Parts: sequence; C-alpha cells; structure tokens
Amino acid sequence: MRYFIYVDNRQQGPFSVDELVGRGLSSETLVWAEGMEQWTPAWQVKELKDVIEGKVKPGAVPPPLPHEQAAKTEESAPKADSSQNNGTGESRGAAYSAAGDAGGGRRKVADDVEEIIYEPRRRHIGGRVVSIVIAIIIAFALTVTCPTREQHCEAVAGEISQAISQSAGSSGIFGMFTNVFASGVVNMAVNQFLDVDNYFLFSIGTINVDGKSRAVSFGIFNHVFTFDDDYIRQAVNQERMAE
Repeated sequence: MRYFIYVDNRQQGPFSVDELVGRGLSSETLVWAEGMEQWTPAWQVKELKDVIEGKVKPGAVPPPLPHEQAAKTEESAPKADSSQNNGTGESRGAAYSAAGDAGGGRRKVADDVEEIIYEPRRRHIGGRVVSIVIAIIIAFALTVTCPTREQHCEAVAGEISQAISQSAGSSGIFGMFTNVFASGVVNMAVNQFLDVDNYFLFSIGTINVDGKSRAVSFGIFNHVFTFDDDYIRQAVNQERMAE
C-alpha cells in the first residue's frame, strides 16, 4: 500500500513503506491511504506501527541460494587460512624481534664489561709505550751528545793549567811564557795518562797513579765535569818527573 504524508504543512506522496522509512517516518507523522477516512498518526496504522517498532523490516531481502552460499564459504576459507598465517608470521616476527632485542642487550652488557676490564689495561699499555718512546729519545740524545776523549783531555788539561797558573802567581811577559809552556806540558801529559771509557750514554775519564785508577772526569750531554784536582796535579807531576 502507498501512503500520503503530511509534513512541513503540506501533503507529500504517495510513498511506499520503504520510502517512508527512508524519509524518517515517525510515530506522530500523519498519514493517509486509500480506504482511510481521515489523516491518522502512523502509530495507529498497523502496517506502519510494526515497521516503526521494528517488528517488520521493510523490503526484506531473501537469503542467498544454496549454491551461492557454498561458493562464499569456499572463498572465505583461504582468507581465514591467510589471516591465520599472517597472525603466525607476526607472532614469529615479534618473537624474533624480542630475541634480537635480548641478544642486543646481552651484547651491550658484554661490551660494557669488556670496557671496564680492558680499559685500564689499555691505558697502562699506552702509558708504557709513551715511557718507552721517551726513554728511546733520551737515550738517542745521550748517545749523540756523549763527550769524546778529546773533550775530556781538554777539560782536564784546562783545570790543571788554571791551577798551575794560580799557584805560580807570575805576571808580565815571563808569566805569559811560563803559562804557555806549562799548558803545553800539561796537554801532553794528560793525553798520555788519561783514559776515557765511552758507555754510549755517558763517558768517564780515569788516570792511574801508583797502580791505582781513579775517575777524574765525567761527560754527559756534550759537557765534561772534572773533580779531584789534587789527584790530577799529582799525576801530572809524576809524569813530568818521569820525563
């Protein structure tokens, strides 16, 4: 049956029950159809009342045919399997990810432990390497600048000549010749009795008096230090007397 409705102060229709539902039919909407004496609220019309209360669904569609239902079931089965496989894959991926995170955490802990254990050792080795390099540099410098025998003789002769000059107290031309003569004799004597031992890093000058050897000079860093001047003068005097 088709119904007219009275909405917005005007008559509309006629409409089928489905069309009325689509237009938002309410229980108070005034309706009229052929055979009705007057406009009546929709809830008073049994066909419309059942639709409004949901007892009847307008335009009901019949279920699919048996062969169509079987086809739909077959199509949905692979999808379910695929969904299950996807779920399994996601679960495995999550498990692998968790295992990877755990492995990464263990590796980080191992790296931290290794850093704690080996870092002091690395620093110690680095300090030893630096010390060795410095020692090599110093040794090389000492070897290059180790004084020679000529430098020892010059230093020792200079000390003796100065001592002789101070003890003679001569001045003027006579004193000058005396000093020159004395220096020549001292140089000759020192060259004869002074022995110098070169130890690469340093050198030591020694003299032998009465069968006893005594150190009289020490050389290092291209400089010669003399000591025991009295012993040196004694050795020189013995050498001069022997001549």
